[in-house]
Amino acid sequence: MKLFIISLLISTGLFAQSQSLNKTFEAMDSGDFKLALTHLKRVIENDSTNPELFRLKGMLLESLGENDKALVAWKQCEKFSENNSLTLEANNHIQFLLQSR
Repeated sequence: MKLFIISLLISTGLFAQSQSLNKTFEAMDSGDFKLALTHLKRVIENDSTNPELFRLKGMLLESLGENDKALVAWKQCEKFSENNSLTLEANNHIQFLLQSR
């Protein structure tokens, strides 16, 4: 019984996270990057070490001209990334943002 309850809680959490991620992409498709960030924040709360989520956050923040916040997001992306090309992408954005200050 305990295993069933734990499985149910995990699947419910993943479903809610999936819905928030879908809402993030829907808001992006409609051009509402601020709303996309609101939904993405919920996803990151449940998966706070996923570098792809911080990549997406960095890109959204750059699109909104919030470069200081974007820099923080890209540094998080770099910190959690184990993928060389993602790390390189994060480094490129970090360098660009630092130079544009």
